[in-house]
Amino acid sequence: MSNKIINRTISILPGIRQEATLPKVTLFLSVVLLTGNLNAIVDSMLHPEISYFDIEHWIIGGVYALLVCILFMGMSIYYAQHKQEEDEIKRAKEEWERTFDAITQPVMILDANHKIVKANKTMADKLGVTPSEMQGLACYKVVHGLDEPHPTCPHSKLLADGQVHSAEIYEERLGGYFVITVSPIYDSEGRLSGSIHTGIDITERRKMEEYVNKLNEELERKIEDRTVEIAKAYESLKAENQARKEAEEVLSASEKRYRTLIETTGTGYVIIDYEGKVLNANQEYVHLTGHTDLNEIRGRSVMEWTADYEKDKNAKAVAKCARDGHIRNLEIHYVTGQGKVTPIEINATVMLIDGKAQILTLCRDITERKKAEEYLQNALITAEASNKVKSDFLANMSHELTTPLNSVIGFSQVLKDGLSGELNTDQQEYVDNVLQGGMRLLSLIRNMLDLVRAESGKDELIVKRFLLKETLKSSVAMFNEISIERNLKLTLQIEPAADIVIETDAGKLTRILYNLIDNAVKFTPAGGSVSVSARKIEAEKLIEISVTDTGIGITPENIDKLFQPFAQLESPYTKTYGGTGIGLILTKRFVELLGGRIWAESEYGKGSKFIFVIPI
Repeated sequence: MSNKIINRTISILPGIRQEATLPKVTLFLSVVLLTGNLNAIVDSMLHPEISYFDIEHWIIGGVYALLVCILFMGMSIYYAQHKQEEDEIKRAKEEWERTFDAITQPVMILDANHKIVKANKTMADKLGVTPSEMQGLACYKVVHGLDEPHPTCPHSKLLADGQVHSAEIYEERLGGYFVITVSPIYDSEGRLSGSIHTGIDITERRKMEEYVNKLNEELERKIEDRTVEIAKAYESLKAENQARKEAEEVLSASEKRYRTLIETTGTGYVIIDYEGKVLNANQEYVHLTGHTDLNEIRGRSVMEWTADYEKDKNAKAVAKCARDGHIRNLEIHYVTGQGKVTPIEINATVMLIDGKAQILTLCRDITERKKAEEYLQNALITAEASNKVKSDFLANMSHELTTPLNSVIGFSQVLKDGLSGELNTDQQEYVDNVLQGGMRLLSLIRNMLDLVRAESGKDELIVKRFLLKETLKSSVAMFNEISIERNLKLTLQIEPAADIVIETDAGKLTRILYNLIDNAVKFTPAGGSVSVSARKIEAEKLIEISVTDTGIGITPENIDKLFQPFAQLESPYTKTYGGTGIGLILTKRFVELLGGRIWAESEYGKGSKFIFVIPI
């Protein structure tokens, strides 16, 4: 049946050779498949009365239908592929946006007008807004609060030269320090259209840098303070350095920057675990242990280069640091493989590094400081011995001087009183000069003896209760005569609350008042005034006594010289007033001996005020 249909089909296609039947059959089958009218076509082929024209129309119609089908199938395939590409683009866009918002550092895309094209969630969160609220706004306004770009804006530089630029800034709105990097963005035609703006938060790194700098400054200051204290007195050598501030966290920056930082401090840095094993160290610490490379000591215990007689001490220090969180000013001796012993001062703090508790230790070679301490200690011993010899000599000499001087003063007084006969005017004047000179010399010798006793610690207090007002009155009364002679107004003012009984050394208090009033009278020109006043400081249980004059005054640069031994503020070539400079230093020693303190206030050319306070 099939062969009959095919042969009929071939026979009705004129002009076609028998051997060319395959294309015809193919065409026929295509028409059948496309039209779906197989019976009608078969009837036409089996009945000759159906003309070739009708069959030809069927065939042409089938061809058109085939073309339409092919076109439809091609469009379907195209739209299916296009839909798949759109879905992939959408998924890629969503994935990019999720990735963009997941970046933990602030990121923005800026156009050529400094406008924000897009900002990630981190940037928006730091500014307290949403990413969509930032779009279209000027970067310099929303981020920096400016009306125009900053002169050093890296984005402006990029727009000018098309290069990558970086800058380190502090932005309060972002909450700290950032390293800003801008990289160029080009459009499809290769034109510069903007930049991608990224920021790396370096606030913690800056805090650590500031902390390390402050730590070094504090360390240097303490060394300087210790040196000054050693130079002043041997006792200050025993004072401990004030504790350094504990480090709160370690900078999580690059190893290169961290290494550069610690290698330039001049101090040994080592990180150890709770067993004392070295995890990391700088080159300075490596040298302290007698090695040349960090790998030679990494993983080894610090006890290996600790002196045998201090291993137990060092082990207990590591345990104490692990327990208490820190150790301060621990002195340990390291011994190198060559036998060199080095004194080390250690300060350590427990810190969390990469989530693990470790001990950050600062180690400083204190060899030179120890040598200086030993030298100053020996010098102090020598000075104390010399001072004792001086004090003994002055005490002996003063005693030898006072014996004949008392005879001079005594016989001068006999002559002045006329007990050996009347003196004429010139003789009276000569005797007065001898008597005044002797009294001045005797006062000087007594002051020297008092100073020697005060410096040697042999001066004893004779404490008793007495009425303060009586001591003040008698001290002022000693200068009534000379005040009248020099035309000075001498007054005493005692507040009611200060009219009390006090318990102290009355003799020392009298000497203090005498020296201060004597100086005030001596340095106040005729017509001036000297005032002594007393008041009670109730809150501190103190008595404040002051001596005020309208004398020559003291320049600011000379105030600090007032209480220095044998210091006088006048030039020896223009000397107008007498004195050796012992009075004020002795006065200061007496005030301190009574448990008080003394100071001075002055305005040059207008007068001075000396104030001291002592316990009631």
